Amino acid sequence: MANIVSISGDRELYNAIKALSGKFAPGKVEDFVEKAADIITKQAKENAPVGVTGNLKKGIITKKWISKGYQTIFLSTVDYKISPHAHLVEYGHRLIIKGQKRGKVKAYPFFRPAVDAKRNEALRIIEDGARKIIQEAGR
Repeated sequence: MANIVSISGDRELYNAIKALSGKFAPGKVEDFVEKAADIITKQAKENAPVGVTGNLKKGIITKKWISKGYQTIFLSTVDYKISPHAHLVEYGHRLIIKGQKRGKVKAYPFFRPAVDAKRNEALRIIEDGARKIIQEAGR
């Protein structure tokens, strides 16, 4: 497979880029990426209705999905082992009792509005964290 990008000629630039890439090790990135996901998780919990068991709120979590090499991904998600009904609350559903339709349960969106409300704040946390690493590497 041919290289798509190559750097030649300026050894100093090459060394600077190589040194910078080492600064983005997963341990340094994980903190601010997890914090960004936590912002959305917290808002989703605040938005979620309180049910009889409280399992809907308990099931809203931040979870590390991938962390290998320079790739670190945290998700704000629902643990369906704790809250198997979360999608029914978010999107609504038809109520059927003993095979007979009893009407429709209205949607109570809690997760999508949390993402919409906190997206920019989460992105700002990631930008600030990356900027800090780049500035430290430049010193």
